[in-house]
Amino acid sequence: MLELVRRNTAEIVTEAELKIVLEKKHPVSYMGVAPTGKVHFAYLAPIMKMLDLAKAGFKQTLLLADYHAYMDDMKTPWELMGARAEYYKKCFETLVDKKSGIEIVTGSSFQKKADYLNDVLKSSALATVARATRAASETCRMEDPKVSSLIYPLMQSLDVTYLKADCALGGVDQRHVYMLSRELLPELGYKKPVCLFTPIVMSLKGGLEKVSASKPGTGFLVHDSEKEIEKAVMNAYCTEKDLNNPVIQICRYILFPRLEELEFKRPAKFGGDVTFASIEELEKAYSLGKLHPMDLKAGVTVALSDMLKPVRDYFEKHPEVIERAYGK
Repeated sequence: MLELVRRNTAEIVTEAELKIVLEKKHPVSYMGVAPTGKVHFAYLAPIMKMLDLAKAGFKQTLLLADYHAYMDDMKTPWELMGARAEYYKKCFETLVDKKSGIEIVTGSSFQKKADYLNDVLKSSALATVARATRAASETCRMEDPKVSSLIYPLMQSLDVTYLKADCALGGVDQRHVYMLSRELLPELGYKKPVCLFTPIVMSLKGGLEKVSASKPGTGFLVHDSEKEIEKAVMNAYCTEKDLNNPVIQICRYILFPRLEELEFKRPAKFGGDVTFASIEELEKAYSLGKLHPMDLKAGVTVALSDMLKPVRDYFEKHPEVIERAYGK
């Protein structure tokens, strides 16, 4: 089970503590997502990690942090928090097999309770402005910081406790927050979480730019059409033999955790169809030039389109869910 939990993580804090957690009959983990912009493909990587944890026996909660979406410089207006949380819920419900046992909850369902709010106030007296600012620096818009941005990591830390989680799952951009959690929660009398950090999937443009639903060319939405997915992937940065590209990352972090194999269709004159049973096999072949970038992209396009068909089908039938959250 340890190897399954380790798979596709950038860091575990700490592995010794994780081994103790894995001895429990039903360990608990959680991941939080603030429902701000529309759901793009990079969200699939941590979702696939949640499915790994489900296989490893974890009981899991996916938190739709609706208050956090407002507190981060009002990225989501107060009056749209409910509609956007519902949209995110529908995206993730159609991605996750019900047998995985992943429970989806909203932050506002428990963050208004007296005990929680009391702990927020206690936390605010324990954390310095400098420490809270550092924790928020990677997750919040900090050009003109609001007080809410400093409360944000305090609440995120408390979410670990109130969701009874042994482990907190997040991207490496969440590291500052959860290092604060490991310091702060014991001061409040609560246990510190084991932290599982996943790599950030690079933009389809390559380089250091993050995927954003508002930046054309960096990615695509999970409910985009097959043609839109094909256009995005076929235009992605992907140089021959170089494994440091977003299409290979999609294979590693999104497709192989879900699929037993990946097939790539090719004309006979270019070697014919080829199938890979692991990311290691695929990466070796690609690095040796035995799989061309265009063939890689074509196969990934088909696999992604198939994986996302349930999401696409749902929103084709229920466009009003997106319209309530973001307008027409």
